[in-house]
Amino acid sequence: GLIDQDCVFDEFGIPYIPSKRIKGLLKDSAIDVVKSLGVKTDILDDLFGKKGYAIAKFHISNLYIPNYDSVKAELNLIKEQKKEIAPLIHPVKIKSFFSSIRFHTAIDSITKTAKDSSLRVFRVIDKGLTFEGEIIGELSKEHIALLYLSALNIRYIGLARHNGYGKVQTHIDIDKKIDECIELLTKGEMYKEKKEDEKQDITLDGEDHIMEFDLELIDPVVMLSKREDKNTIESLDYILSTSIRGAIHKKFSKRYKDELLQKVLVSNAYPYKEKPYKPIPMFIQETKEGKIVSIFSEKDREIAIGSKPKFGFYTKSNDHVKTLNTAKVAYIHHNKYENIRTKNQYDEHDIFYYQAIKEGQSFRGYLIGDKALLEAIRDTVGTELYIGRSRSAQYGRAKVKFYDIKPITAKPPSKKRFVIYAVSPIVLYNQNGFSTLSTDVFQDYIKNVLGVPVKIENAIAITTTLERYIDVWHSRSPRLYAYDIGSSFLVSIEGDISEEAIKKLLFYGVGELTHLGYGKVDIYEDFENIRWQEKEDELKTGQNKIEHTKNMLVGLIKEDLKAYFEYKGFEDAERFQRKKDLTNSLIGRLRLLITNANSIEDINEFFKDIKGIKEDGQEDYKKHKKAYKNLEKAFKDDIKNLEEFVGIVDRLYENYEYKKLAEELGLQLKSDHKLRFDLAKRYWFNFFDTIRVKNRD
Repeated sequence: GLIDQDCVFDEFGIPYIPSKRIKGLLKDSAIDVVKSLGVKTDILDDLFGKKGYAIAKFHISNLYIPNYDSVKAELNLIKEQKKEIAPLIHPVKIKSFFSSIRFHTAIDSITKTAKDSSLRVFRVIDKGLTFEGEIIGELSKEHIALLYLSALNIRYIGLARHNGYGKVQTHIDIDKKIDECIELLTKGEMYKEKKEDEKQDITLDGEDHIMEFDLELIDPVVMLSKREDKNTIESLDYILSTSIRGAIHKKFSKRYKDELLQKVLVSNAYPYKEKPYKPIPMFIQETKEGKIVSIFSEKDREIAIGSKPKFGFYTKSNDHVKTLNTAKVAYIHHNKYENIRTKNQYDEHDIFYYQAIKEGQSFRGYLIGDKALLEAIRDTVGTELYIGRSRSAQYGRAKVKFYDIKPITAKPPSKKRFVIYAVSPIVLYNQNGFSTLSTDVFQDYIKNVLGVPVKIENAIAITTTLERYIDVWHSRSPRLYAYDIGSSFLVSIEGDISEEAIKKLLFYGVGELTHLGYGKVDIYEDFENIRWQEKEDELKTGQNKIEHTKNMLVGLIKEDLKAYFEYKGFEDAERFQRKKDLTNSLIGRLRLLITNANSIEDINEFFKDIKGIKEDGQEDYKKHKKAYKNLEKAFKDDIKNLEEFVGIVDRLYENYEYKKLAEELGLQLKSDHKLRFDLAKRYWFNFFDTIRVKNRD
């Protein structure tokens, strides 16, 4: 509320430059480079992508301060293991360490005074900071040359550029010179027809296996949910199978035939934290009193009245249920259109919001297919995937880890009554081929999969609609109705379920479009006895050393010391008993003395002059005898003597709450004469100003 325009900071208060803004600057600059060199503009769409048709050929990360990951880890360490100094690294203090506040107003051309309500307060990142990131992608020499020249061409970034802010030097590290890059772009060989390598086939043995994988998010990930507002993009709290399939296909199809991947089943990926988590079934609910109940349980039926579903994810551990919620973040962006791009303007109504799954979280899923096919996927995908929306900048980058390929195994339920609940949306078709929401139809689907008589005794479900984007058509598919994740069905069966049937149900799914990840279900047997444990696992870290945050912590301590001594000056002035001895005239002299002094030697020299004036009986001493006496008297007891001007620093520093940390970080206050003198000046300024106010009152 106090700052009209703020900068972008992470949750710790560390500034960074969002990659979407860097990508926009690079594209603006690339347009200028292409026009000035007379290069075909086709290269722009080829490199940066075209909305609705093609994605950019590269991914650019956010730009952070050097050693950003290590700095974050150390700040987390301080929060967890050194809670007594945690207030020192409050985001507000860290923001102040990296930035400054500026004030601007508008002047009326007629009255030459400030216009009413024109004062604006905004924050700026301090000069001298370095930000670094990386560009990742399989780029041609021409693409690299264009990015290099575009980066060199960037001169300003951010707002208020016309007021002298935002001047930067931008550089991409490549082993080429400017002349070489210009020659690559202008010789016109980029779009010569290139012969594609022949794609390979894979010999399949016909037996499916399973391969689990983990996705650790390096960047936030946007998993598009339903858009309720044209300016807001909401994200799901898990990773869609279709997004994972698309990311795998992009790499796999460069070497192997496209149709091979159609024989692989890809699951959604759900949170993983020491153990895999699954969506919480809707039959598990919470009462107003906070008690967890099962609405399918006879003993919970009365107390379950008025209960509400408990959303999120769960995992079983020692007969208890642990819960987890996916952390999300929100970002604000501008929509910049091509027809005004060269004017560097934004439409004031084209602000939109991205909600994203926060980086640093892990998700687990699985692939099912022929063993040779899974091995080929593991070999071609590598260690990184780009998933979700806006994955070319700021979002979507994830580390991927594949586990061993194993045979598919599953045990049939031990009871005849159990709950089947949706782990992904379930699509059902009626006899006319239209999507429907019917327990009778679902009952038939389950019966066909399990091969035994099935009856749905009870159900609690939530419905949703599904739409898919068809690349070939450049439009959305027809809307389908489905049972949403968590929908629960209490079923009873007759006869025994075979192992093959239960594998088909649990791993291949039920309903339609299962090859796209829909129709995945799980079984909950002990639905009448729910035991709950809300305690989260403690975060474990092996780090115990402060290294990369040392300079920042020293800077924060210095800023905190300044505030501490200013406060002490105010506090001591409040308790000072001889305020009348310090007249406003004397305070003015002392304040002028401190303002003009650059070292303790200047203070000592001043007192030597006073001593000489007194001994010589000069006219000035006779004229201002009372003032000089008051000066000497004032600094004899409570405030000591100005010859010991900085002595107050050492005395107050003994009780400073972060003294131990300062010494651990190598901050030696007694030997840092410049800092000691600055702290003393701040103390006395506040002391004298408070006395002056008190005398006035």
